[in-house]
Amino acid sequence: MRLESFGRTELGGGQENQDALCVRSELGLFAIADGIGGRPGGREASGMALEALAAELGALDEARRAEKPALLAALRSVNATVVQAGVSDTTLAGLGTTLSAVVSGGKKLALLHVGDSAIYRLGGAGLEKLTREHTLALELVTQNRLSEEQAQRHPLRHHLARYIGATGPYEPDLDEVELAPGEWLLLVTDGLHKSIAEAELERLALERSAGGAKAICDGVVERALAHGARDNLTLLVVGRPGSPR
Repeated sequence: MRLESFGRTELGGGQENQDALCVRSELGLFAIADGIGGRPGGREASGMALEALAAELGALDEARRAEKPALLAALRSVNATVVQAGVSDTTLAGLGTTLSAVVSGGKKLALLHVGDSAIYRLGGAGLEKLTREHTLALELVTQNRLSEEQAQRHPLRHHLARYIGATGPYEPDLDEVELAPGEWLLLVTDGLHKSIAEAELERLALERSAGGAKAICDGVVERALAHGARDNLTLLVVGRPGSPR
């Protein structure tokens, strides 16, 4: 499967960009990570997690890279790497990061997601969100202990229940996705989707989709920066060039 991609990460607000992105076409890996704010080592955690994931996938045969058992094992190893970094260096204790990725292997395309970034699919029908945020408030929604409306105002709405670097057990979201010619996957960190409304994201991406991954990415990121982004923001666009169905 031939995939086209383009990504950008920008400082936005703050003194340090704790986002990271990884484009390793030879491994079929396209990923973003966002170091957890308010903790030490956010920048280290995001970069380390993506490097570890690339190493894990690089050790697999291409046909296995998008298989669920292989991805789960790879993520466990990535998580252990980040946890061990916090144990080995006390200045990084408690470090963590989100991680969202598209992995191509054989004839399969897999989505891997942990944290509060997001993955969207863009096609002729518009923008479709394929992931959900793993915040403590939204975990309470899935347990029927909060309504979605209550979760939007809940004090735990920004606290992550699942992330890379967690010492307790957790389940990442793993799904297969089909991508037709002319369809694109947009991987965005929370700094971007806080800076631009979903409706505007859809409109901008559709307007620029004929120009390919770079045109979509640049158009969306420049608009988010023009809105005065107050957080680091990252967008990675991956897709299949061609005419949409």
